[in-house]
Amino acid sequence: MVRLHKQKITHALLSVQDKQGLASLARVLQRWKIKLYGSQGTQAFLAQQGISIQGIASLTGENALLGGRVKTLHPHIFSGILYRREVKSDVVDIKKRRLPSFDLVVVNLYPFADTLRQGGTESALIEHIDIGGVALVRAAAKNYAHVGVVCKTLQYETLIHWLDAQKGRLTLAQRRQLACEAFAHSAQYDTMIATGLLHKQYIPLKEKTATRGLRYGENPHQKATFYGSLESILQPIQGSAMSYNNLLDAEAALHLLAEFKGRCACAIIKHSNPCGFALGDTPYEAFQRALACDKLSAFGGVFAFNQSLDEATAQALSSLFFELVIAPGYTSEALAVFLSHKKRKVLRQNGALPNAAQWRSVLNGVLMQTPPSRTQNANEWEVATFQKPTLDEKKDLLFALKVVKHVKSNAIVLARHAQVIGCGGGQTSRIDALQIAIRKAKRAAFDLTEAVLASEAFFPFPDSVELAHNEGIKTFVQPGGSIGDKKVIQYCDEHHLKMCFTHQRYFKH
Repeated sequence: MVRLHKQKITHALLSVQDKQGLASLARVLQRWKIKLYGSQGTQAFLAQQGISIQGIASLTGENALLGGRVKTLHPHIFSGILYRREVKSDVVDIKKRRLPSFDLVVVNLYPFADTLRQGGTESALIEHIDIGGVALVRAAAKNYAHVGVVCKTLQYETLIHWLDAQKGRLTLAQRRQLACEAFAHSAQYDTMIATGLLHKQYIPLKEKTATRGLRYGENPHQKATFYGSLESILQPIQGSAMSYNNLLDAEAALHLLAEFKGRCACAIIKHSNPCGFALGDTPYEAFQRALACDKLSAFGGVFAFNQSLDEATAQALSSLFFELVIAPGYTSEALAVFLSHKKRKVLRQNGALPNAAQWRSVLNGVLMQTPPSRTQNANEWEVATFQKPTLDEKKDLLFALKVVKHVKSNAIVLARHAQVIGCGGGQTSRIDALQIAIRKAKRAAFDLTEAVLASEAFFPFPDSVELAHNEGIKTFVQPGGSIGDKKVIQYCDEHHLKMCFTHQRYFKH
């Protein structure tokens, strides 16, 4: 494939729903002698701004059909985008039909997210599922060897900078970067429709009104920006603005709390890891039990609750230094306590986190994965040993397993009576994670003889089980699936220990 390093943009296709910044971009394109073609709405808008633009009807011979449902879906449009400049037969086809060579495609998609958020009917949602726009984005991204594609208004500033710096040209690296972002945007759009329309769980937020600069990123020398609407999930009540790290810790806390329904729960999060978690009959009791796990690490942490906070809990919290507190509500007395510490961040949880696809940028690209599966019921596990856990032990095992899902790998959680008593995570070996969990439990003066152990991944060797057994732990839950399973089970049976296999791993990187 012939790939031009810097390709001059000669023709651009514009078809956008959101007209914000469009006129400024179009004027820059014209400054670099780029001929513009536009869909009917885009052409009309730019014509009102005094900008010369050719309608795509001049290429297709048709105005929009089916009440606007069909505008750009035509071979003459897609041929101009997809044709391979180095393939002679493609060039002949384009010249024979006198079609323009589209080197740049600027599209943004129907506002499905806005319609969903505003409670639109099913028929309204269906009408806001973009077909032609997504096809244009994917076609241009596919042919990034020759075509640049812009699918978000936030990209206009970067595009203008590149064109001005390179005299109306885009490099191959820039076109590839735009293509990667376009495919990610298209995938996210489809995921939004699948989960939002069919399951009504994922309600994305209006991008153009949901951008906020943060003071800095993970460290002061890093810049950071938040895209989305924090208020749909968390409503700030008092305190300074949320930071990059605050947002990461808050999300970790809410994901963990979502595992537990019914009794009061308190999660204490530090660096996206639980350093304390417990259930209780009241928020105050849950807080005290969670704090007992690791008071040292709780300093400067995030405290999150699944029930409204009262004055007693607020008073107890205020005696500590914390970054922020999250709860679904607060009594007036509790808020009065927090108001005496105006710098403390206090947030109200307005809604649940969506059970949506997870995204992460990596290696000049984007990774996407489905969310982790639900935590199994203990009755679904395989008891791998001769000795079987009691009903109470199964309850503690399930509690520990729900928590260990949210600890960075390698991860170990020690628990008893709905309270985490030791937690080790983010280690390069499982036995290191276990040693940390044991050390923390002993530092807090917990008795390990009644504790259970949960591991988010299998034990490759019996060494971790042996170490835990030597500390008095007799009951375990883990995924299983290691080639060393037989040796691990053999050790358990020889020492009358109990072990369950879930056959489901919960790595968290």
